[in-house]
Amino acid sequence: MLINLHTHLEGRVRPSTAAALAPAAGLDAGIDWQRALELDAPSDLTDYLAKVSSSYPFFGSRASLTRIAREAVEDAHADGQSYLELRFGPATHVRDGFGLTDVIAAVCEGVKQGIAITGMPAGVVVAALRLHDAETNEAVARAAARFAGDGVVGFDLAGDEARFPDLHAFAGAFAIARAAGL
Repeated sequence: MLINLHTHLEGRVRPSTAAALAPAAGLDAGIDWQRALELDAPSDLTDYLAKVSSSYPFFGSRASLTRIAREAVEDAHADGQSYLELRFGPATHVRDGFGLTDVIAAVCEGVKQGIAITGMPAGVVVAALRLHDAETNEAVARAAARFAGDGVVGFDLAGDEARFPDLHAFAGAFAIARAAGL
């Protein structure tokens, strides 16, 4: 039994999906997305985060978020995994008219679709980001709390620990998440 408790949604974009979504994201569909989205070699967190951020343009709509989340569950199942926790920082994907709740709802819907297709259990872990201020991260926690027990199974802190080592700024967000059972 393979259980995956730490997969970043932003790192799970299929190259074929990137090529399909590229024109709508204002990107060149002809790019070698396999190469663009993969790490060249083991590296540090800063290199990993830079590579992951290259996928952000693909998360600009409900349909793309849902698709990528569904495919992540399908791919984990195809890889022989028995359970997946898919984590992401929703504040990164907020757009005008598409807020935190919309972003989380779209990802939860994609995970539910993936579960329905594969039969493999999966959940969403919503992440506060170290580079965001306390107000933003508390808003993320409140939005995550709305989906506790309905797709969201946890709350986490992500980002560059070396650049943002102080944890006190995140206490409010974690208090909100804890009160919701996350």
